[in-house]
Amino acid sequence: MKAMKSYTDRDILQYRSVWMGVAILWIMLFHSGVHFGAAVTAVKAFGYGGVDIMFFASGIGCWYSLSKDGDAWRFFKRRCARILPTFYVFLPIWLLTKSLNTQFNVFSIIGNIFFVEYFANPDFSFNWYMSAIWLFYLLTPLLYAAVNAMKKPWQPALAIALLVLASTAFWWNSGWVILVTRLPIYFLGLCVGKYTSQSDPAHSAFGGKRAAAMLAALAIGAAALVFFRLRFKDQLSSCGLYWYPFLLIVPGLCLLLSLLGMALSKFRAGKAIVRFFTFVGKHSLELYLAHVTVFEGYEYFIKSRGVAEKNLYWLAAIAVSVLFAAVLCYAAKGVTALIHLKKRESV
Repeated sequence: MKAMKSYTDRDILQYRSVWMGVAILWIMLFHSGVHFGAAVTAVKAFGYGGVDIMFFASGIGCWYSLSKDGDAWRFFKRRCARILPTFYVFLPIWLLTKSLNTQFNVFSIIGNIFFVEYFANPDFSFNWYMSAIWLFYLLTPLLYAAVNAMKKPWQPALAIALLVLASTAFWWNSGWVILVTRLPIYFLGLCVGKYTSQSDPAHSAFGGKRAAAMLAALAIGAAALVFFRLRFKDQLSSCGLYWYPFLLIVPGLCLLLSLLGMALSKFRAGKAIVRFFTFVGKHSLELYLAHVTVFEGYEYFIKSRGVAEKNLYWLAAIAVSVLFAAVLCYAAKGVTALIHLKKRESV
């Protein structure tokens, strides 16, 4: 681990888009029905952990975003500018496809527009993740202030422990438990954002001891995850045992991805791989929206028609998801450009 001393926090964090790329592809694998042997099946089984990577990376990014000027309103405007054009281009398409087998009412449509339908009626909501991330964004100024006020190294750990403890109040609530158990890892991302943004050189060097601690936490979290899956099958989702271990797993896993990215970047072919995952990560929102919709439609089709699931069909669904994501990306850019044009014309 002595070699780690040559790296800085910024060296590690520059691969955050790679983390996001791995995360969204892992999530897509988890949601798909592809089967390519025991090794892929094992990786696929834990693919929901990609969401935890996304929350962790989002927490880091939101710290840096809010710390630019400390202005909560400007922070929200930046979040809206990033997400809303894509989502509002996408939402009518999803509502149209969902209406084929679901009876929507005007209140459900409004609820989805404002990301609150999941809290009122999950069956008529696009997806819990979008509601969760906006709730976390709304809490970010408060969480940011709390993290900023922490001066002792043990305070973030205590705060995270208290958030985990508070989440137990939502055990057995299938709608809320999947959400509140992810708040601690988003908060951890904010804490990492603060730590890595400090200007003191002593805090910028990424030492071997810290890497060893993160990798040890990863090993403990992975062991806990396997133990919970073997011994507490009935409590995995109802008590958040699916998700708590990733609080230990994700930082170390992201560190490994960054180190792998650094190693690959030394070679021409490796650089292409890093660029691919970086590109995917930067378009993770579009891929998330697209694949959930396409996969839901595909599953509805095969169940209603009695079609047998095949890897080839699932690979086709993944390809369609990528194309749909590309359409969303370009359409959102067009909407954003139009908005900016209208603003310039009104000045």
